[in-house]
Order: sequence, then C-alpha cells, then structure tokens
Amino acid sequence: MPIEFACYANPTLLHLRLSGRVTLEDMLDAQKAYASSPDFAPGIDELIEFLPGADLDMTYAEMRRLRRAEEAYYKQAAQPPRCAILAPDSTQFGMGRMYATLTDLRGDVRTEVVTTWQEALAFLELTDIALTVA
Repeated sequence: MPIEFACYANPTLLHLRLSGRVTLEDMLDAQKAYASSPDFAPGIDELIEFLPGADLDMTYAEMRRLRRAEEAYYKQAAQPPRCAILAPDSTQFGMGRMYATLTDLRGDVRTEVVTTWQEALAFLELTDIALTVA
C-alpha cells in the first residue's frame, strides 16, 4: 500500500507515510480510512512523510480535488491544524509546496514543507519522539 497512517493520542497527531507511486485515488482512500479511525479527530496536527523514492503522481487539478475533499473535516476544527510535509527530495518538496499553496489560499490548515525531521518536529512543536506506523 503506498500510504500508511497512524493516529496518535499523545501527542495528538496524524502521521502519513507515502511510498512508491501515490495517486489521487490512493490519497482519497487513505483519507477515508483515517477519517473513520476511532483515534482521528478533525483538527489534529498532521505529519506527511515522503519515504525515499515516493512519487506523488498528481496534477494540479487532482491536488485541488484532494483539497476540496479535505475541506469538510478541516471546517470542523476549532482552529487550523498544522501540517508538516517532510519532503527530502526536490521533486517531493515541489509537490509539497503545491499542496501548501492550496492550503494557504484556503487558510484552513497551516502547512510547512521541510526537508528534515528536526524542522518537522519544530514546526509541530513536538520534542524528539518515536513514531511508528504498523
């Protein structure tokens, strides 16, 4: 599966790990899966981690469609959640910036694209923690 996820209670966090070729359909399927998880709540902070070689194969129009699908649960949040996108590769970073631009336009998520774990954890205001995805 190109997307694995885990929802954590402490710290409150949704952690997505992308590997291989990831399409819009993969992202929408993952969204449905984590939204139905008992540990997920709209408004929790997010960490999207690109693993080495991960390829987000989406056009700008598909990225906009993904954002529209996310709006329903972001609207339920008391305040905009933070989303750190860990993208060490330049292509991954570019795709992350495209997503970040769309969140900036909407204002419903505070998104930062970073290249290191330290930057991601700092943006999410987390200490050095161990995250595992089953």
